[in-house]
Amino acid sequence: MFGLFKNKRAPQGPVHFDLGAEFACPAQDVYALIDWASPHNTKRQLGHEVMPVVGIKGRFRMILNSLPDHMFELQEIGADPGRHYAYVCEILPPFGALVRTSESFQIEPLGNTSCKVTVRTEATFEEGMTYKDFQQEVMVMASACQSALEKLRIQAEHGTDALRAVETKLVL
Repeated sequence: MFGLFKNKRAPQGPVHFDLGAEFACPAQDVYALIDWASPHNTKRQLGHEVMPVVGIKGRFRMILNSLPDHMFELQEIGADPGRHYAYVCEILPPFGALVRTSESFQIEPLGNTSCKVTVRTEATFEEGMTYKDFQQEVMVMASACQSALEKLRIQAEHGTDALRAVETKLVL
C-alpha cells in the first residue's frame, strides 16, 4: 500500500525528438552551417569557440560564450556533404540533467533554391530522475530542439546578423 505514494521513476534510455522544416536556401548552405569543420559553421559565425581535436578525425571541442565552464565534446559520426550530417555531443560537466545528445540531419534538395531539413535528436538524461523531473527535462529539450531548428532556418535564409537580432530579442 505504501508503494502507491513513492515517486515514479523516469524511463531509461535516450529520448528521440524528430523535427523538420523547409528552408528557402540551397542544401549546401545548410550543410555548411551544421558541419563542425566548416568555417561557416553556425556556432563559429556567432563567435563561439570551435576547435578541432588534433589527431582525431571529425572530433571537435566547443565552448559557448554563455556557458564558459562547460566543454562540448563533438564527434562526427556521419557525413555526406549537402545531404546528411550526424554527430554525438557530450557536455562536460553535464548541464542540468542532460548528459549527451546525438543529432542527425537529413537534407533533401527541393530544387536549386530550397531544401527540406529533418533532424533527429536523441537526448540521454542522467539516471535516477523522478518521472516528474524527467517530464520537465523532456519539455525543455523539445523546446530547445524546435528553437535550434528555427534559428538554423533563420541563419540559412537571412544570415548571421538576422539570427543575432532574433537572439537579442529572445534574451531581452
